[in-house]
Amino acid sequence: MTTEERDQIFRRCICTYGTNPQIDVAIEEMSELIKALLKWRRAGGAGMTEARACIVDELADVRIMARQIEILFQCEDEVEKRIDYKVRRQEERLGKQYNQIRKMDHCQLSAWVEAVYKNAFKDGKESAEGLGESEMKEVLLSVKGIGEKKAQDIMDAINSALNTKKNEKGDD
Repeated sequence: MTTEERDQIFRRCICTYGTNPQIDVAIEEMSELIKALLKWRRAGGAGMTEARACIVDELADVRIMARQIEILFQCEDEVEKRIDYKVRRQEERLGKQYNQIRKMDHCQLSAWVEAVYKNAFKDGKESAEGLGESEMKEVLLSVKGIGEKKAQDIMDAINSALNTKKNEKGDD
C-alpha cells in the first residue's frame, strides 16, 4: 500500500470518527506501547518473544495514530524539520561526548566506565523489582477468604521481614 493510499484512509478515519475521538485513540495507543515496553523489561526467557511481538504491534498502532495527528494538525513538514533538527542536535552531543572520552586518561576512563556500569546496574535492578506493596495487597485481596484485615496483617509481616533484612545488610 502506498503512503498516499494510507493517508487517504487516515483522512477518512478522521472525518468518520472525529477529531477528539482520534486524539483519544492516539493517547490510548501510546499508553499501550508504554505498557508493552514495561512488559518486555520484566519478561524473561520465552516471554521475551511474546513481549517483543506486542511491542511491534503497538508501535504500528502508534505510528498509524501519529500520522493521523500529523494530518489532523497539518504539520507534516514542520514535524520533519523538527525531527531533522533533533537528530542533528543528538549527533552533535554524541560527537562532543566521544571527544570528551577520547581525551580521558586511564584513571578518568576507568571512573567513567565504572559510573556507567553502576548506573546501568541500578536501572536494571529498579526495572527488575517485583510487585509494589499496593499490588501485593491487591493480589492478596483477590484470594477467597482473605479480607482487608488479614491482607493488612500479611503486608505488615512482609514489611517487617523486609525491614529486618534491610537492617541486617546495613550492619555489614
